[in-house]
This record gives sequence, C-alpha cells and structure tokens, in this order.
Amino acid sequence: MDDKIELPRYNAYEEIPLFLDAKAIVRVLGVSRTTAYAMLNDEAFPTIAVGSKKLVRKEKLFEWLQAHETDVSQAQESIYTKLSAMRGKSSPF
Repeated sequence: MDDKIELPRYNAYEEIPLFLDAKAIVRVLGVSRTTAYAMLNDEAFPTIAVGSKKLVRKEKLFEWLQAHETDVSQAQESIYTKLSAMRGKSSPF
C-alpha cells in the first residue's frame, strides 16, 4: 500500500486552515501520511489535543519549520527515527 496521499496542494498561505490535522499537513508539505502522523506524535512538535485528535496551529507549523530550517538533517533524523521505530527498522543517520 502506498502511504503517499495524492491531494491538491494549497496555492496560498491564506488557503491553509488555522488548525491542521495529518491530512492538511500532507497537503501543505507534500509528505506521506505516516510522516505527518510521526510529526504530530513527536514530543518536540507543537501540537494541541482536541479529544483524541492532534492538531497544529498554522502559525506554529511555520514557526517550527523556520526553526528547523538550518538544521534540516536533525529534523529529518528525528522524524526518520520515529518512523523507523514504528516500522521496527534502524536509522541510517
């Protein structure tokens, strides 16, 4: 099963909802659903819980991206490590 969801991307910042779930993160960043869920479940990611659902505020997502801009390899390693743990594999980093 291909984990990549083919959804239309947002064309402007204003189109992005105020609160993003995994599906919206996929549309914004073009990542897989698994990666979006790994981000939402990462303790360092700025999520809020609404019932059992995890969301991120649009502003916090872009702040987080900006903060990790210069340290992309570390952010990728953190996400890959979480994904690998979910799949039972070791990190290549």
